[in-house]
Amino acid sequence: MLRSPLLPAISEGLAAMPPADRLTIMVRLVSAMIVGVALCAARQPPGHPVRLCSQDITRAIPGLETRPGDCHIEHLVQLAEEIGARIWRLIAFQSDPSLRSDLSALVSPLCRPAELVQVNPVPFAHA
Repeated sequence: MLRSPLLPAISEGLAAMPPADRLTIMVRLVSAMIVGVALCAARQPPGHPVRLCSQDITRAIPGLETRPGDCHIEHLVQLAEEIGARIWRLIAFQSDPSLRSDLSALVSPLCRPAELVQVNPVPFAHA
């Protein structure tokens, strides 16, 4: 599974926060990533890889709202890292420099480039 680890400054900042603040920040980060990809996708024709990715990652939202008791900081970090990896992958194969720049501006302040990791997937992350 591809994941893009959060930048050290973000991980350290999260670790220094009270638990409720960590959860709030992670919900905001994940939401911003999903919305950012959706905004980039809105300018693309049907079937474009960015549009398909947007549709896929927005499927994670119902899983978050229907299982709030399962929504822990670790799950949100994993979800952010998986979405980050998807965005980095889009960047790697994107020929449009403007779209590549927009996607890079979205993910580079949050996550390092994607790397392959062995993890047990969180059930709601792919719902």
